[in-house]
Amino acid sequence: MNETDNSTQQVENHISPQDSQFSSIVIADQNFSVLTTNETSQQFWKAAVLGRWETETIDYLTQHLTKETVVLDIGAWIGPVTLLCSRLAKNVVSFEPDPVAFSQLEKNVERNCHNVEITNAAVGKKEGILTLQSHGLGNSMTSAIGVQGEGENIIQVKMISFSSLKKHIVETDPLFVKIDIEGYEYEISDDILQLINRPHTKLLLSLHPRNLYHSLRENMSSLAARREAFQLTYKFIKKLRQFGEVTPVETASFIPTEVTAFRCVFFRRNLKNFTLAFSSKN
Repeated sequence: MNETDNSTQQVENHISPQDSQFSSIVIADQNFSVLTTNETSQQFWKAAVLGRWETETIDYLTQHLTKETVVLDIGAWIGPVTLLCSRLAKNVVSFEPDPVAFSQLEKNVERNCHNVEITNAAVGKKEGILTLQSHGLGNSMTSAIGVQGEGENIIQVKMISFSSLKKHIVETDPLFVKIDIEGYEYEISDDILQLINRPHTKLLLSLHPRNLYHSLRENMSSLAARREAFQLTYKFIKKLRQFGEVTPVETASFIPTEVTAFRCVFFRRNLKNFTLAFSSKN
């Protein structure tokens, strides 16, 4: 049996149709029933089952969450982190602004979870409206940076403030925050820092220097945009270090996060986004 046959057999063992809309899958030894009504969701869940989606993220969640942990999933998409966290943590509060992705998230949560609260909104500096650009609603790359003009790919969504998230947090509870917002993290870095400046807090933050670079290229040269993308990423990491330990997730922990950032920006023809882990000092 060749490698393709092995992969197919593994999928068949871990993802099987339940009805016309949902399929049964197993991730990190947890059983879920997930919506698979379009090609994007079908391919994603198959990749997750085969260990081809952010295995480092899954390992981090299984190692660091407890039944006392409160989870904030900011940029939940269709719910991979939300679903797994619902089995590992005390409760989960998730936010997703893309209306198509949120519809799938809602159905996945209804099917699998009893301890999850979801909100169809972005999280930003203040209450209001945020303009997003998408290359296809429902995919994982809808972003608030580099938005230009008008058209079918431009949408306006509800935005709530980071300060409003405090109502979901009990000071004595361990807090885990996952943020994956396709480059908008650079614009709200100070708000993120205020949120995690508390004891017993862990953060998984996806940094998107590639998205930032493409936004910067509208007004500067390629080299200048790379330099600016690196400088803003470096400053963000430096600010995080004031409040706790910061390590890269995809590479060995002994490699400084700043080195990872430099490699992702300058050592590749196409810049690479990456994820870092933060743990508060107390």
